[in-house]
Amino acid sequence: MRRNRPLDDPSRCQRCRLPVGLCVCRLLRAWPVRTRVLVLLHRVERYRTTNTGRIATMALAGSELREWNLLDAANDLQGLQGPGVYLLYPGEGAQVLAPELEVRTLVVPDATWRRTRRMVNRSAELARLPRVCLPVGAPSTFRLRANRNPQSVCTLEALARALGLLEGSEVQAHLEQALELFTRRVLSTRPVNP
Repeated sequence: MRRNRPLDDPSRCQRCRLPVGLCVCRLLRAWPVRTRVLVLLHRVERYRTTNTGRIATMALAGSELREWNLLDAANDLQGLQGPGVYLLYPGEGAQVLAPELEVRTLVVPDATWRRTRRMVNRSAELARLPRVCLPVGAPSTFRLRANRNPQSVCTLEALARALGLLEGSEVQAHLEQALELFTRRVLSTRPVNP
C-alpha cells in the first residue's frame, strides 16, 4: 500500500504539495473574479500532489479551500443558502451553466468522482443547493490521473470552463495555463517509461 507523505514534509511545499524545487506558488497569480468560489477538499485529497482544487484556489483571488468533513458539513456550509449559490456538479436536476444565471457563489466538491458522489449524496447541506453542470465540451486535458469518462474534467478544468462562461475567456485561459504549468511540474517528478 502506498503511503502518503505527512503534511509537514520539509521536502515539499506546504501549499502546492510539490517538491520545493518545483513549487508553483510564486508563479501563480491570483486572478480577480466576481464569482465567489468555495472548493470542498475531501480529506484524502489533502496529501495528493495531483489535486487541482488546491491549485485553483491559489489561482483565483477571493476563493476559498475548505477541507470536507461530513460531520462538520452543517457548520462549513452555514450561510451559503440563498439566491445565487450553486453546486457545480453534474447529475439529476442540474441545469446547464449559462451566463444568464445570476451565479454569486460556486461550491465545488473536490476529490475523485466516486468520493465526490458520496460527498454530494450524503450531505443534506449540499443536496439543498441548486446544481449546475458544464455544457458538453472538449475532452479533458488532465493527464495526472486515469479518466474513464472522456466528458469528465478535473476540478481546475471545471472551474476554468465555468468561470469562462460566467466571466469571460481571459480567466479561463489563466486557469488553463495554471493547470498546464502544474501538470508539467508533477509529470517531471515521475520516472520516464522506457
